[in-house]
Amino acid sequence: MLNNLKYKVIPENWQHANSYLIQTDKNYLIDPSIDFDDSIARDLNGIFATHFHFDHINQVDEWRAGSRVKFAMPQKDQPLLTDPLANCSAMFGQPRTFSDPDFYYDDEQIIEIEKDLFFKFYLLPGHCPGCSAILVSYREDSIIKPFVLFSGDVLFADSIGRTDLKGGSMNQMQESLKKLIEILHQLPDDLPVLPGHGPAFRVSDAFERNPYIQYFM
Repeated sequence: MLNNLKYKVIPENWQHANSYLIQTDKNYLIDPSIDFDDSIARDLNGIFATHFHFDHINQVDEWRAGSRVKFAMPQKDQPLLTDPLANCSAMFGQPRTFSDPDFYYDDEQIIEIEKDLFFKFYLLPGHCPGCSAILVSYREDSIIKPFVLFSGDVLFADSIGRTDLKGGSMNQMQESLKKLIEILHQLPDDLPVLPGHGPAFRVSDAFERNPYIQYFM
C-alpha cells in the first residue's frame, strides 16, 4: 500500500456537508465546503467535488486561492456554475456563481492522481445531472485494490439523495441505483462507503439495510 494511505472524515454541521481527505504524503480534499485550513492546504495536491451543490462546494474559491491546487468537478454539472437555483446557493440564501474548474471528469474516467493512487469516477445522475461517486484505489504488487468509495449524494446509509431540486430526476435516480448496485457487487463487502451526508457504512450494509438498494436488487 502507499505510504500512510488513509482517509479522514470531516463530518457535516450546519455550515457544510461531509467533507473528506484522502491522505498519503499529500492531501486530497473531497467536497470543499469546509473553511480554509492552512494545516490541510500545506500538503494539498487536489480538490474534487462529487457534485456541484452549494452545501458541498461553497468554500471552493477560498481553497483554490489559498492552496493554488487544481479543482475537478463532474462535466455534467457545468451548467450549475452560473445558475444559483441549480447549484442551490439561492436556496441557502447566498445566491452565487462560480468560475470554471481546472478540469472536468466524466463517467468511468480514471485518474492516477499520484503514483499508484487512482480515482475512478462514476456518473450517477438523479440528485443532479453530474452527481457522481468516486472510487479510490491503490496499486499493490501490480494489483489494483479498492480503498474507499465516496458516494456523494447518491447513496446514504439508509436512504438516497433527494430528486426534487432543479436538475433532479427520480427516473434518472432509479437508473443510477441499478448501475450503482452493479458497481457495489464488484467491490469488497467491507469496503467503506463515505456519503455526502450522514454516517459512513460498508458495502455489505447497503445490501442489508438500505431499502432503495434492496428494492432494485
